[in-house]
Amino acid sequence: VHKSIELILSRMFRFATNKDKVMMLKLVVPNSVISRIIGKRGDDVKQLRATTGCVINASVRVPAIQERLLLLSGNFDALMKAVNKVLQIIQLDPNLQEHLRFSYVGVDLPLGVWAGPRNQTADDAVPLIPPSDAKNYTKRELVEYLRRAALRETLMRYSLYGSIKNVLKNKGTGEIADAIMETWNLREGGPA
Repeated sequence: VHKSIELILSRMFRFATNKDKVMMLKLVVPNSVISRIIGKRGDDVKQLRATTGCVINASVRVPAIQERLLLLSGNFDALMKAVNKVLQIIQLDPNLQEHLRFSYVGVDLPLGVWAGPRNQTADDAVPLIPPSDAKNYTKRELVEYLRRAALRETLMRYSLYGSIKNVLKNKGTGEIADAIMETWNLREGGPA
């Protein structure tokens, strides 16, 4: 399994110009595993984040679905560590046998259901900031803008949730500029 994951991630990163580039990986995991990954009061996921260097988030629970999405964001090494740890947790799940065979006959899910209602832009009325104009704003203004304008997945990929003070302290202008460019492209702002 380790070699398979390494091969998949290697192919993903082959197209990246920078091997330290942060990429997002989505894993479909059994519901029963999520609590084992998160742990009591989130202690286990905090430790997993600290030891792997990955940002880790779980999708909302969807009624009638036995799986959830686990979103991992990090560079190649961080993703390798995190995926291998998640696979170990899945293999230790006492309910794993229940998830080896499943069928969803008659279940019709709208696109994006796992992401929940927060997947879309927080406020479509927020005008886009062209990436070339980002230099005219303070770092705080740009983070506040992204929290209103960016898709949830972009906010997770660039770790822009949490205390604004911590985000401003831990995020460089290059990462914020990348998030602005991604928001521009995903919301179809046109040529940058």
